[in-house]
Amino acid sequence: MELRGIQAAHAALAQEIEAAVRRVFAHGRFIAGPEVAEFEAALGAYTGVAHCLSCGNGTDALCLIMAALDIGPGDAVFLPGYTFFATAEAVMQAGAAPVLVDVRACDGNIDPTALSSAIEHCTAGRPRAVIGVDLFGRAADWPALEQIAARHGLLLIEDAAQSVGGWLEGRACGSFGRAAAVSFFPSKPLGGVGDGGAVLTNDSELAQKVALLKNHGRQGGPYRHIAVGGNSRLDSLQAAVLMTKLAHLAAWIEACDHAAARYAALLPGWITPLRGCGVTNSRSAWAQYMVALPHEEARLAAEAALRARDIPYARYYPLPLHRQPVLAHLEAELPICDRLSQTTLALPMHPFITTEQQAEVTQALWAAGRP
Repeated sequence: MELRGIQAAHAALAQEIEAAVRRVFAHGRFIAGPEVAEFEAALGAYTGVAHCLSCGNGTDALCLIMAALDIGPGDAVFLPGYTFFATAEAVMQAGAAPVLVDVRACDGNIDPTALSSAIEHCTAGRPRAVIGVDLFGRAADWPALEQIAARHGLLLIEDAAQSVGGWLEGRACGSFGRAAAVSFFPSKPLGGVGDGGAVLTNDSELAQKVALLKNHGRQGGPYRHIAVGGNSRLDSLQAAVLMTKLAHLAAWIEACDHAAARYAALLPGWITPLRGCGVTNSRSAWAQYMVALPHEEARLAAEAALRARDIPYARYYPLPLHRQPVLAHLEAELPICDRLSQTTLALPMHPFITTEQQAEVTQALWAAGRP
């Protein structure tokens, strides 16, 4: 049984992927081949944004957005404390100060009430931007975040690393804020066979800056540089694989919707799936299927029961950001982040999981016994 179904997806698309890879080898343009522009156009259309600029990975995408928006020393950037380290890392790479904000217990996304308080009491620097993370594939509360950002005059950035294919109130994840960062890490809903990322935006000026910065600040010729940038490109082979998978993404997410409904019907009552808070017009991209146990001891018992049957699982995230050694100096108090890090568990979830496999997972959890 797989946790994320990476091998199952590749097996299902083996012929399509092989044909796409052969086309790249046939023309030999492994950097900036036609597949890259084709994929950028397709993903931009899929998410409803004007500009899609592929890059080396999701962390680079965040860093490029920081640089294009001139976020740097003296600026304070607000972000959830319960997310992957890259979100804070990009802020620190820019020289800005991360301000960690607690999250909602229902879905792990940034808490708008806690965010408002953090902005009003900020002493870390000039409040400049908010990064909302679509955690585990489910959109953050973007209507609330947009209101808060507008009220305080802050830039709004979407970390959509886990959420391509999800949506909220008719808008695709990746289309919120001034720009969004996307990751194509293999385990993501739209995952490649290596690293990859993209910046999505409707801001033409920002798109031009990102295009400049991701390619050595080059403009006006192959050896003419007008800015200090970097080297962050999506390879043609990655674009070819991603283009193949993008055609199946909507159907895959629909299959995950059905799998999530089966889990909800089969899970013991003391295990609570993370879900959106009072939002009905939304869809998760199902980057992970996360459940919360009553306490840490119950999670340990559940993990033992799963291991006994060789069922994969994962913890996201065992150390929330404010517990990371490099961020401990912030001395943030984030009780919901702590609780989720101690009680949540990712169960196997992907488009190819079978009813029988889900029954095996839930039977193991039932066997763990009521805590």
